[in-house]
Amino acid sequence: MIMLCFFCTFSFFLRGTMRKPLTPGRQPAESGVFQSAALSHSFNGDTIMQQIFDHAPAGMLIEDDEGTILDINQMFTRIMGYSKAELVGKKVDVLVLKEEVERVHDYIRQVIAGATLEHEIINLRKDGSHCQILIRETRIPLPGGKYGIFAITQDINDRKHAERMLKENELKYKTLFAHANDAILLMTNEIFHDCNEKTLSMFGCQREDIIGRPPFEFSPSRQPDGSGSKHKALTLISMALSGTPQRFYWQHQKKDGTLFDAEVSLNVITIGEKTMIQAIVRDITSQKRVEMALRQRESQLLQLNATRDKFFRIIAHDLKSPFTAIIGLLDMLQKDYDTYAEHERKEFLENIRLASETTLRLLENLLQWSQAQTGELRYRPQKIDIHQLLSEVTSELAPSAAFKNIELSMNIPSGLTAFADPDMIKTVFRNLITNAIKFTFPFGKIMILGARCGNGKVDIFVEDNGIGIREELLPHLFKIESKYTAHGTMDEKGTGLGLILCHEFIERNGGNIKVTSQDNKGSRFCVTLPEQVTEPKRNYELPE
Repeated sequence: MIMLCFFCTFSFFLRGTMRKPLTPGRQPAESGVFQSAALSHSFNGDTIMQQIFDHAPAGMLIEDDEGTILDINQMFTRIMGYSKAELVGKKVDVLVLKEEVERVHDYIRQVIAGATLEHEIINLRKDGSHCQILIRETRIPLPGGKYGIFAITQDINDRKHAERMLKENELKYKTLFAHANDAILLMTNEIFHDCNEKTLSMFGCQREDIIGRPPFEFSPSRQPDGSGSKHKALTLISMALSGTPQRFYWQHQKKDGTLFDAEVSLNVITIGEKTMIQAIVRDITSQKRVEMALRQRESQLLQLNATRDKFFRIIAHDLKSPFTAIIGLLDMLQKDYDTYAEHERKEFLENIRLASETTLRLLENLLQWSQAQTGELRYRPQKIDIHQLLSEVTSELAPSAAFKNIELSMNIPSGLTAFADPDMIKTVFRNLITNAIKFTFPFGKIMILGARCGNGKVDIFVEDNGIGIREELLPHLFKIESKYTAHGTMDEKGTGLGLILCHEFIERNGGNIKVTSQDNKGSRFCVTLPEQVTEPKRNYELPE
């Protein structure tokens, strides 16, 4: 604006001075090419205006109607790198690019015709470098009745560079804003003011769904920690506005109601004179799933480590004990065989047999349980006849019941079926009935019952009137980490893995097992199995 006022004032003065008559005795130049001294004479000795011209803060140039340079000031020489002597009398063509010459002459014609122009042009300095110039031109009268051009020039290289950098930065940040992989939103007064494209895809909505609305409307009413979304959001925004950047976990809600996990950061920024909050939202749903899977896997590994430790302790203790007994009894028989009576030798042999059977059952259970844990035990479900399967198991265990004079009876309805792996189910009832025999007194009673539940499942019960199980021990019966074992009514020893194996196998077949018991009154185990095809369940999962 200052330059424009100076341009107008100085050109008005020139118009006035150029209209004054020449000094007597001087004739107007015929060629239209004026020396600097001749032009200076036109100021009629006005040294003040000459000083203004020479020392003006803008480059000044006077040329005739053909583009010949008549005069330049000191600033113009500094801008272009030429001395006054090198330019005065030369065509302005030397200052412009070849491809701009015609355009420059067109400007000359327009100005001589009476137009006042302001335009930008690239000039050539003496050293060949380019200089972007803002030039303002107006027509002025010259001695001899001709018109010339008065031009004020301004070097705008720095300004243009700054403008280019500003545009580049603006484009860069617009590109970053538009194509960021995170949702970026701008808020004023707790209301969304703008957002990028990622926001729309992340929240599954249109821009008009976002702009003008508060952030808590895109959240469930409560966050996973139980806090109210609205109150918590406003608190976090307030803290950010106070100058403390915020970064936190948040659960957002898409337009269709789908929840997703996000990491949010809030920062105060200033755009122009307006203070805003920039919110960056990163969808971390996949990350959360991975973290949850890792935590579950860690928990499983800890459980498996605990299980492994218990497993090895069982092997170390329960396998060692019967073998120690067997070896001890055999050693006694070998050394002092003739000193024992026949009934004593038979008693030794019976104890060896019982210890061997116990060891064999333990080995079988250990093998089956370890195969179940490692996935080596094949699961082959099929439709099974419950009555037929339990008849086979009871026939196998009848001699053990008869040895203690225990009544072993079965009442299974004809046609009662289940969908399960027959080998696993046999193992389950072999263990349950063996336990019932072990913990039932001689001349006691064991009942095996079955019935349909009416919900696509069948129940099979194994009941005895033996010593029962104390109530505080019931929750620990099916856990490897709290292996339960006890001596039978005739001091029979258990493996400690039977009930754990039963629980594992029943769950693998989509069923469940429960127990009720009273001390010294007996126990009742209930096994529930599906009648139709079902997906097997598993307690323990090994890492892949």
